[in-house]
Amino acid sequence: MNGSAKMNSIDVCLWSMDVPQQNVFQISPSCERIYGYSEIEFIIHPNLWRESIHPIDLEAVEKRQQELMWGKAIHHQYRIIDRNGKIKWVSDYTRPFFDEDGKLVRVDGVIMDISYLMAEE
Repeated sequence: MNGSAKMNSIDVCLWSMDVPQQNVFQISPSCERIYGYSEIEFIIHPNLWRESIHPIDLEAVEKRQQELMWGKAIHHQYRIIDRNGKIKWVSDYTRPFFDEDGKLVRVDGVIMDISYLMAEE
């Protein structure tokens, strides 16, 4: 199975972003099942993931995102509002990558819908 086929078969959202250019250059099709937005929409509008974060959780998520600048991978849970207005809980793991000069150049992430877990609490 080639890399593209593997990315299509996994039911988690996998993505990569070029930080200096602020563009998503790779995103798995399963992101659409979580967010309701297509791969192309995420590529055309790279802040779509941020705009989907529930307003109650936005400040906390943005604060955690700053840890990436310090070289820390982050793992946290928060709510999103999908394209259809449905509130979902996601688990987000994001890892930073730096160039030889110590400049943040790329972040990769994995997002899973964990709504089913949060409903049991």
